[in-house]
Amino acid sequence: MVGTRRGALVWDLQAQREVAKLPVRDQRSDTWALTLLHSGATTLLAAATREGIHIWDTAGWAPQTRITTPWTKSLAAVALTPTHQLLASGSGHAVHLWDPASGELLHSLITAAPVDTIVSATENESVFIAIGGPAGLAVLRVNLPAL
Repeated sequence: MVGTRRGALVWDLQAQREVAKLPVRDQRSDTWALTLLHSGATTLLAAATREGIHIWDTAGWAPQTRITTPWTKSLAAVALTPTHQLLASGSGHAVHLWDPASGELLHSLITAAPVDTIVSATENESVFIAIGGPAGLAVLRVNLPAL
């Protein structure tokens, strides 16, 4: 996967060919972040631009959801179960948790500085989200909703 000025390109590295060209609505917007995540039996690709988050179903590369949230700079998949993940996005002064299938905002955490990087990890049934930016690094233990 490669983010471009016009969306995202998906490549098959073994066959050395382009598999899909996924456009975003605003053709002038750079793609800042990409992540893969699972929603039940579906695998999704999310791409962040300055206009919002675009999500495609990887089975046929059909557009799934578009989330309007300006200046999204980072994305991460947050595991709820082995087969379901939430989408975490970082922006100017917040971290947001989204349902990737519906685009519903589930939770927001306001931060004192921009969020440039998000990483999640699961250990002993606890979920951790690490956020980073110009103010430093913070690691949060989160309680996520049961499915």
